Amino acid sequence: MKCNPDKALELREQFPDAVLPGYHMNKKHWNTLHINKSIPTKLDKQWIQNSKYKANLIEHGRVENDLISGLTGRQQIEKRMREADVLLLLHGDTEWCREYIPSKLYDYLWTNRPIWGLIYKNEMLWNLLAERNHFISNSNDQKTILKTLYNNDLHTYVFKIHPS
Repeated sequence: MKCNPDKALELREQFPDAVLPGYHMNKKHWNTLHINKSIPTKLDKQWIQNSKYKANLIEHGRVENDLISGLTGRQQIEKRMREADVLLLLHGDTEWCREYIPSKLYDYLWTNRPIWGLIYKNEMLWNLLAERNHFISNSNDQKTILKTLYNNDLHTYVFKIHPS
């Protein structure tokens, strides 16, 4: 969300769990919104309506709360990701993926868990993970995948596949 610098700081102070400096933009004018954190839904809608990007957004509503835990579906997924030993980021291997940063990466980074990215020729994505000391393999090179797997003891983890 783009806003004036004073408003950006004010929102970060008011919603510290949900409004952070712009992750990939000028941090003076941009904030990153983590909508499923502590911002009230009414405020979410107000910000979207006031955004010049509202034509690009579609409201699907929120996943209903789990009756037992009280967590939304999104919060349940985040909890499971935080409990994981390693998060596996499978990046596409087509040409357009060379410049594409999957939005799931930002969810993964929020968890502060180790990430193993299998990446196809995407230098920006490679650098994002490398700068944060995550594991990286070339998705089209079985040798580098095996090398990463065994040199970092990732083979000792049990990888479970969960339906999305």
